[in-house]
Amino acid sequence: MNSFEFENHREVETEMENLEKLVPDWFYKKMVPSGDLLYNVGKISDLDSICEKINAI
Repeated sequence: MNSFEFENHREVETEMENLEKLVPDWFYKKMVPSGDLLYNVGKISDLDSICEKINAI
């Protein structure tokens, strides 16, 4: 597992929230049995449509 150090955690959180709003069928939060929230990236059939949505902003 890779470990990254970020200077501004809030910026990362904001970008993840933006992705969740833009493409909720692909990038979403999921609560695990421990009560933690994890972000998931779902499998999709049309990656081009996801890229178009992200690049549109």
